[in-house]
Amino acid sequence: MRKPKSVKDAPNGDSQIRSNAAPKARKGVSARYFQPDFNLHPLNEVELTLEPLEKSWVDFLYGARGCGRYIRAEGRPGMRCYGLEKLHRLLNEHKQQVAEGNRAAIFHALARCAEENVPLPYWLADEIIAMSHEVARVVGDGEPPRNLHELFGLECNFPADGKKAITKRRDAQLRKQLWLKVHELMRAKAQDLMQTNLGFTREQAIERARSVGHDGFIKEARKLLAFPYSQRKSRDMFDEQERVQSRYLNASKGRAVPRAHRIK
Repeated sequence: MRKPKSVKDAPNGDSQIRSNAAPKARKGVSARYFQPDFNLHPLNEVELTLEPLEKSWVDFLYGARGCGRYIRAEGRPGMRCYGLEKLHRLLNEHKQQVAEGNRAAIFHALARCAEENVPLPYWLADEIIAMSHEVARVVGDGEPPRNLHELFGLECNFPADGKKAITKRRDAQLRKQLWLKVHELMRAKAQDLMQTNLGFTREQAIERARSVGHDGFIKEARKLLAFPYSQRKSRDMFDEQERVQSRYLNASKGRAVPRAHRIK
């Protein structure tokens, strides 16, 4: 196989990789924000060799050497903003949750690697391989075969059938919507404080907004979202999502993360 001499010589014309064929940018935003300049930072010899084989490998190697973590996946091309060090910390958080008994963290770690186009850590690859063996295992008399839904630990939050299969998924989405709206309202309050108290830094304003408690923001968010649950239920849902978000935020920033007891 002849090795392409340059990016423009790549097979299939590869318009996605050329710097003058970036995805259409939002109004007022340069297209360069969405795609690296492959003329300024051309592919190296190894990347050019792999380009005809698998573009995802090239995209990872190109980003790993600091030229921009851009992926050319069909239907979802674009930059990936997490650095590899932050991704490493997040994946380690998934690993810790697996050690605590949360099997669903395997699924979430796998999805994160796919979304960010990074190779699977060995611990995650080992878990997937073990699951593939378990699914194919011949079971004894009276022993039900294992399935991926069970092995991924999804039955608790995402049951496969019954009424809970619908309500659990709906509540998971509602919980995220509520959390996002509450924090949006808190940021708006902090912005108002910064405008009326010019000595406030952004961090001080956010801390002051948080000091009044979440209940008022939750009440307002429920009204704006036409939320179907009571204030008490909404507060429980918000607190649950806040614990999840805080844990991953702390992990991404390299802060100490409180460890949960092992899930039985």
